[in-house]
Amino acid sequence: MYLLKKLLPLYLVSTLNVLATNYFQPLNTSPAELFKIDNGSVELSIDNNIATYRWSPEAGKTSTLELHPDHPLLQRLRYFDTFSFDFRIASGEVSDTSLLALGHVSGARQFRVHQWQVAILTTPTKVWHHRSIDLARPNWFPWDSADGTDGNCYFRFTTLALTPGTTLEIRAAALYRAPLRLKADFIPPDTWPILTRHPDGNFTYNFTLHVQNASGAPANATAKVTSSNRCFDVRLKSGNDEESADQDLATSVTFPLKHVARNTITVVAQLSARQAASWGELDSEEVRIEIALDSHPEAPAVWQGFLTKPLSTKLQRQVIIPVAELDSLRKELKETPETTAKMLNMPRLIKIADDLLQTEFLCLPRSSAHVRNGYVGNWRPTNRMPEVVNTETGETQLGTEIAGRTWKEYLGQFGKGCHSLTMAYLYTQNEAYAEKAIELLLLHAREFKELPWTIQSETPWSQGDYILGASRLAWNSSYGSNWYYKDYCRMISALTTSPAWTPEVAHKIYLGFVVPYAQELMKFRGGLSNMTDITNHNIFLLGLVFDDANLIRWALLNDTGLLNRLADITPDGFSSEGRPVSYHYGAMAEYLPTLTYVVRSGLNVTIPRQNLAEALLMPYRRASLWGRIPSTGDCGRGLSIGSNPLTAQMMEIVGDSTPELAYALRSPSVAPDEWRKLLETKPRLFEAAGLAILRSGDTTDTQIMATLDYGRNVFHSHLDRNQFTLLAFGKSFTMGPGSGYNVGSGGMVAGEHPNLSAFRSNASLAQNVILVDTRNQEPAIGKLRGWGNEKDRCWAASEVNGIHPGVTHERGVMLQDGIIIMLDRITGDTPHTYDWVYHNLGTFTLADNWTATPLEKPLAEHNLYDKLVNPARLTGTTPLHATWDLSWNLTPNIIKDLQKREVAPSPIKLALWQLSSHANEIYSAVTGINNQDTIRMPDSAPSLICRASDKSVTWLTVLEPYKEVPRVTGVETSGSFGIKVHLTNGKTITTEWSKITNR
Repeated sequence: MYLLKKLLPLYLVSTLNVLATNYFQPLNTSPAELFKIDNGSVELSIDNNIATYRWSPEAGKTSTLELHPDHPLLQRLRYFDTFSFDFRIASGEVSDTSLLALGHVSGARQFRVHQWQVAILTTPTKVWHHRSIDLARPNWFPWDSADGTDGNCYFRFTTLALTPGTTLEIRAAALYRAPLRLKADFIPPDTWPILTRHPDGNFTYNFTLHVQNASGAPANATAKVTSSNRCFDVRLKSGNDEESADQDLATSVTFPLKHVARNTITVVAQLSARQAASWGELDSEEVRIEIALDSHPEAPAVWQGFLTKPLSTKLQRQVIIPVAELDSLRKELKETPETTAKMLNMPRLIKIADDLLQTEFLCLPRSSAHVRNGYVGNWRPTNRMPEVVNTETGETQLGTEIAGRTWKEYLGQFGKGCHSLTMAYLYTQNEAYAEKAIELLLLHAREFKELPWTIQSETPWSQGDYILGASRLAWNSSYGSNWYYKDYCRMISALTTSPAWTPEVAHKIYLGFVVPYAQELMKFRGGLSNMTDITNHNIFLLGLVFDDANLIRWALLNDTGLLNRLADITPDGFSSEGRPVSYHYGAMAEYLPTLTYVVRSGLNVTIPRQNLAEALLMPYRRASLWGRIPSTGDCGRGLSIGSNPLTAQMMEIVGDSTPELAYALRSPSVAPDEWRKLLETKPRLFEAAGLAILRSGDTTDTQIMATLDYGRNVFHSHLDRNQFTLLAFGKSFTMGPGSGYNVGSGGMVAGEHPNLSAFRSNASLAQNVILVDTRNQEPAIGKLRGWGNEKDRCWAASEVNGIHPGVTHERGVMLQDGIIIMLDRITGDTPHTYDWVYHNLGTFTLADNWTATPLEKPLAEHNLYDKLVNPARLTGTTPLHATWDLSWNLTPNIIKDLQKREVAPSPIKLALWQLSSHANEIYSAVTGINNQDTIRMPDSAPSLICRASDKSVTWLTVLEPYKEVPRVTGVETSGSFGIKVHLTNGKTITTEWSKITNR
């Protein structure tokens, strides 16, 4: 102990001295020493003293590359500010790549997972990209797991490779302590290229970088242009305008900096008229500037971004309503004012717009609340913003959180304030509406930068640095301030036709509001989603109005830009939000208007029109004959189809290339049921997406539809690879559970047990899949092993390798003569405990030779096993045989009517038979599924959990939807992996894995 007391202070001093001087820590050692890798391999090559790690993830599996848990650097991460690296997707394709870190910072956030998006499906491949990550500022904090994290500290890349042979390369990776701090672009004063158009046709972009010496000692700083630009001539000068007035522009500048002193670097990028003429629309160059202290040249601060060819001055700026259509509407308003005004909902629009004309704008509403599409209680706006009044008590509040939220709702999508000003002005050309809208925008120009930042999911009682998802006026920027300001951006486009919209007014609004607001939205890379689509919508409109090509380039051509997100749509119409149709159409509702604006503006860009049309038609091809789509992912109450209000916009974009789109129109000129012509009775394989649909029957009363979903896990999906669903005879038998957070309110009946709501989640136990060792599946991508469509039967077979390390799940589904056969085989490198799970709506009954014994304790304490309702152990004589009765799965009103008339509903049931290669432990329990048939959210779903332990297990399952009398009398095994089904007429149905696998 004495020796320890003597040596410990020396050790600590030594360690602190090392940390104090080690500003730069390259990652360049042996992969085996540096990394721990799952589902992949990594190699190191060194060329010109630059280390490159070649990471080869296994296709279809979640692969992780993380700093080794035993590496000393892991415990020193909190002493570094920045993680810098170059990367490229050298071959193949990835769904996404992220960096996640836990325990790398001190303070209140040390137990929060930090996440940064590195690459997505549309990130350009085979080119190098640079990432400089502020370790204290993640994009966001992922949702916390109630069951905890998998370690005290980690620093890991994760990726999901879509194709075999995928390789990612990470080059020049290093951790920095920042001896020189570079202000982030989005922190005021904003760093953004401001365009000057010269009379001679040349162009100049100017912007300013801000740096601070944080090294602890005076030093000289050198800034230099390190990009090789062919078109833009990029030069620098240091100091403010007064200090640098006599400086010549140069590609490198050096200046002294005292400790903690700050300085500015002005960047001037010139583009000649001749060079601009040789470029295409939105062509750009990447500019890179490095700034380093002479005392620490190994640790430079790096700025990089794109500069874009300026826009044509001939573009149409008012794109909310096509000019010809607007002229026609104005003419109709003069000729038939009452009829046309009613059609356009003008009385309400004018009422709201006129109320705003009488409103005094005192200051911007201060509120960090999410836009909820509804007022708070009885609070309503007065004629002074941001004052509100309680209509019941008469109490008023000015500038409070409630006042701010109320005004945000009023001006946003719920109250239609900005929308009403916009449309009132466009329809009437009354300049009073335009002038009031400009007054509101000038208020933003004065005050927007002063609003405080808010962080969604911040650690309680913490006030740390605002993260990249932070917002000034909402929970976050990715689904808050973009959503709130959508109607503002449309309003700005409409104002461009007003005489009050002068260059001076536009310039004030651009510098005071548009640039900082746009920077707020663009400060991190998001995913392919409706949230990003809203951001692209706003950024595009602002770029178009304010002649900012860099904004438009970002909105259309960054990794998640509109045109790149369209490249994400497969030929069969699926996208990264294509599984849950609610989000698929939700995204389309955001990106289709922007595409119409692109077309109306006259921008010369290429739009993938055929895939776009398929995206609108795809949900019809997935639906049953009664318009139901099996629930999948975060789909709220469930999924149905009908006429689509987006069809008109789609037809404006794609023209006459896809005439069947007309069936989906929602218009008085189209019959209400015309959309049913798009529904299908035949099986369909969405091979690019990885979804097979088996069908029989050509009416609602006879159709049976089963699906096998083995493809890519997309945004808002669940952990449900090889998911099985079943719809038949106009009812939902089994499907995904739906979701709770977007289920809405009203028009539904609550579940019978509080635990049922827990199953409306992405957890694997809530799906019809197989779990390994009671763990949720890992995100994975399966492959098709077989597909067939013959006169009397159809089938699909798939294989998923990534749901758990070293485990492969094969599933085949066949539909023949109204009988569904499902073959499951799961195989691991080592023995595991496997849970085969099946949920079905209706009333559950065991066969006479089976009994249920209630369990005294849960099957597990995590991953929803502890939420199972009425779990019981089932015992009986093989095969397992049970029935679900769905006859009374009707809405309360229909049930009430039947009971009043003392009439029983038509019987609809499901019989299940099952064999297994092993002596199962078989359990029953009740889980929850959102059920549109009963409007119970969630409804009780009696479920089976068949558990077996070994390296490999098979289950052979027969499902028979029937109405009066079942036809299956028994089952037996066939071959090494198959089943024979005996029917009442003496016939049999037999299938084996080898007969349904042909790929």
